Amino acid sequence: MSADALDAVVVPSGWAPDKLRRYDAVKDLVAKAYHQGKIVGLICHAGLVGISASIVDGKRATGSLGIKDDLVNVGATWVDEPHSATGTWCGAGWCPTSWISAASSSLRSR
Repeated sequence: MSADALDAVVVPSGWAPDKLRRYDAVKDLVAKAYHQGKIVGLICHAGLVGISASIVDGKRATGSLGIKDDLVNVGATWVDEPHSATGTWCGAGWCPTSWISAASSSLRSR
């Protein structure tokens, strides 16, 4: 799969992100999509993938409270909100509904 062929990348929550972040192909896909200006959505624990893809430094970020320290330690600014968005970076806490609406609007405007 190539980031060139995608409009957005959304990484789901659960324990999968802790496994996904171990694969270079996943980290490369997320990083390339981000650097190409594509929407990158990281839901709940998926911020772990963003950390490993080196795309969270300087971002306002939310997610599971369980990864708050990890996000802060790599330079993100933690926000306790349902979702956060900076440019094409989007993060969602425990309920991604509001993020989905924001991301959909952004995709439609492209």
